[in-house]
Amino acid sequence: MQSTNLKEMKNTILTLLTLIVCSCAANNQYTIRGAFEEDFIKDSTIVRMLDIDGRVIDSTVVDSGIFIFTGHAATSELRYIALDGHKRIIVCEPGQTNILFGKDMVAYISGTELNGRINAIDNYIRSQYLKYITDTKNAQTSLRGARRDSVIAGLKRETRRNISEYYGRQVEEHKDDIVSGYVMLGWSNMLDAGEIDSVLNTIVHLPSKELPPVVKTRNRKYNAARSAVGQPFVDITGVGADGRRTKLAAMMVKGKPTILFFWASWCEKCMNDTAIIKTLTSKYGERSPLAIAIDVYDKKSDFNEATALWGMSWPHLYVHDNTATDAYSVGELPLVVLIDRDGRIAMRTNHTADIEAALDAMAASDTITVAPLVPSLSELSDSTYHDLADSIRDIMPHSIPDMVIRDTLKLPVTEAVKAY
Repeated sequence: MQSTNLKEMKNTILTLLTLIVCSCAANNQYTIRGAFEEDFIKDSTIVRMLDIDGRVIDSTVVDSGIFIFTGHAATSELRYIALDGHKRIIVCEPGQTNILFGKDMVAYISGTELNGRINAIDNYIRSQYLKYITDTKNAQTSLRGARRDSVIAGLKRETRRNISEYYGRQVEEHKDDIVSGYVMLGWSNMLDAGEIDSVLNTIVHLPSKELPPVVKTRNRKYNAARSAVGQPFVDITGVGADGRRTKLAAMMVKGKPTILFFWASWCEKCMNDTAIIKTLTSKYGERSPLAIAIDVYDKKSDFNEATALWGMSWPHLYVHDNTATDAYSVGELPLVVLIDRDGRIAMRTNHTADIEAALDAMAASDTITVAPLVPSLSELSDSTYHDLADSIRDIMPHSIPDMVIRDTLKLPVTEAVKAY
C-alpha cells in the first residue's frame, strides 16, 4: 500500500512539474526542478550545480520541498546536481528537466528528450545490478564450495558482459549527441586504454570525445599499463633534497635494486612504514636496495619537517604536481614500487612489508656469473690462438709467462677466472 502511495505521489509531483511550460526554450533557457518522494530533505538544504569537472556553476536551496535552477544553455552539457553528499548527473539543455529523488537518493529524470534517454540507461544498468545481487544471494544459499564460487564468478562475468554490450549499443545510437559522453563516463571504467580510444574514434559529438573524466580515465589506464610489473621503470622529475630539480634516473644506481616509496607527511601508515624501509636498505649488506622516497600530494614545508622528524635519510624526490602519481598510476598511499637491478618493475604493493620476500629472492639469486669471453680452445686455429695469446699479454702483467697464458686458455672459463 505504501509503495502504491509513493508511486501515486511521484506521478502527481511529476505531473505538476511538467505543467509548467518552458516558454523561453527558443532563447536557450533551461529550467531544472527537483522534488522528493518523501519529506527527508530539510528546507534550506543547499543544492549545487556542478560542471563535469566538479566546479560549482550555480547554487540554490530547497524551499517547500522543491529546488529550482534556471539559466541559459547554448548547447547540451552534462552537469551534476549535488546535495546532501550525493551527486546526480543530468543533461543541461534548453527546456524543462524534472528530477524526483527517492529516499534512497535514486533520481528519476524526465522532461527533455536526452534526459529521458539517460534515465532509461540508468534504469537498465540498475536492473542488471539488482539481478546480479539477487542471483548471487540465491547461489550463496543453494550452493556450496567450488561450485558456488564458480557460479558467482560466472554471474559477475555475465552481468559485466551485458552492461558492456548495452553501453556499446547506446554509444552507437547516440554517437552524435551528449548521451554518448554520459555512457562513456561509465563504460570507460570497464575498458582498457586502447579500447577507450577505439570507442572514442566512433563518436561524432566532439564534447563527448573530449570529456575530461573520460580522457583522465584513459590516461590513467595507459599509465597503469606502462608502470605495470615487468615494464621498465618510468622516469619522473622532482626536487631533490638539495632543492634542485632532478630526475629519478639520475638518483638510481645501475645494477642495484631500488625501492620507490610513494608517501606523504599526512599519511600515518606511510610514516610507520619508514621503519620497514630502513631495515630493508641495510638487511642485505652490499646487496641491499637503494630507497628513494617520492613525496606527493604534500606541502614542501610538511615534507621537510617529516623527513627530519622520522630520520628518512635516504634520497628524496619531492613532486608537487600530479606527474609522479599519474606516471605510476598511484591510488592509495603508501605505494611501494620495487625496481630490479635491470631497471624493470618487479613489484607494486600498498603493503610495504610485502617486498621483503621479493628482495630475499633477489638476494638469493644475486650471484656473480661470468659469460665466456673467448671461444673454446677446440674452436681456435693456430694463428687465432697465438693472436689471442698476444692480445691477452697486452693487458695482463708482463711478469706472467707466455706458458701460463696459454695454459689458462685451455681451462674452462670458470677455472680460468679462478686462476687470476
